[in-house]
Amino acid sequence: MLGPRRLLQLLALQEHFAPPGAVVTTHVQTNGTVVDDRIRRVLRLFELRTSVSLDGTRRLHDRTRRDKAGRSTWEAVRTGISALRDDGTLTGVLLVVTPDVLVEDPAVLWADVVSTGTPSVCFLAERPRPGHPSPVSTREYVGFLARMAQERQRSGADVAIREVDAIGRLLDSEQSGFCELAGNCVGHFVAVDPDGSVSHCDKYLGDEAYVLGNLVTDDLSDILRGARAAGLRARASAEVRSLAGCRWSALCQGWCPHERYVDATWSAEGCCGLAPLFEHLERSRAARR
Repeated sequence: MLGPRRLLQLLALQEHFAPPGAVVTTHVQTNGTVVDDRIRRVLRLFELRTSVSLDGTRRLHDRTRRDKAGRSTWEAVRTGISALRDDGTLTGVLLVVTPDVLVEDPAVLWADVVSTGTPSVCFLAERPRPGHPSPVSTREYVGFLARMAQERQRSGADVAIREVDAIGRLLDSEQSGFCELAGNCVGHFVAVDPDGSVSHCDKYLGDEAYVLGNLVTDDLSDILRGARAAGLRARASAEVRSLAGCRWSALCQGWCPHERYVDATWSAEGCCGLAPLFEHLERSRAARR
């Protein structure tokens, strides 16, 4: 939506304001319908990795993402994905797991994702605004990931599933490569609002309890050493320690702090919520041997 000119201006500003030695990486998220030749040239020239949003099956996507004339956008999105893939700039697709997605036929959903030609898919659970109940529970989300893993195995499609494959790497005694499985991440990832507010990770944007400070008045290093960040770090560490009795705790490291934040069932079950997925993948691997 920025268009090529303003995208170039953004890149120039990043280069101008970046301190010496800083590495700035820009990732583009798009609905895939406005990937024209001019935008593609900029993406190729600056090697900007790009992800495309899907809303579920073709039927569900066309119900929720119609163009301004009310027409289907599915084929336009597929065309955009194909163009980005041919350019070598496509990372994959992002799909938010909503209550509507949960009730879709898993086989149809997986087939429709594969039909786009994407090399990978990220399944992100829909999470609530601060102070609101979670529309998708941890149990529902983890069960959904297990079903997607089953469909991939059944179909034989060579499409990566970020959340599932990260756990697979852990089971292979490798690094997950996924921040949500990195343990206590407070202070390692931050999100900055246009007004200068610094939050712990973009998942917490809009939640005053997780605003660490403001760059208008404070240096980032001071913010990350401040009392608010220290308190959140201590709380997350205590939660991770409380999960030490779970068989998988050394691998998942308590999962993402935000997942524990939005669904407190982990405290009663003695597990962050990922144990059923670990066990499912372990059984699937054993059955294939």
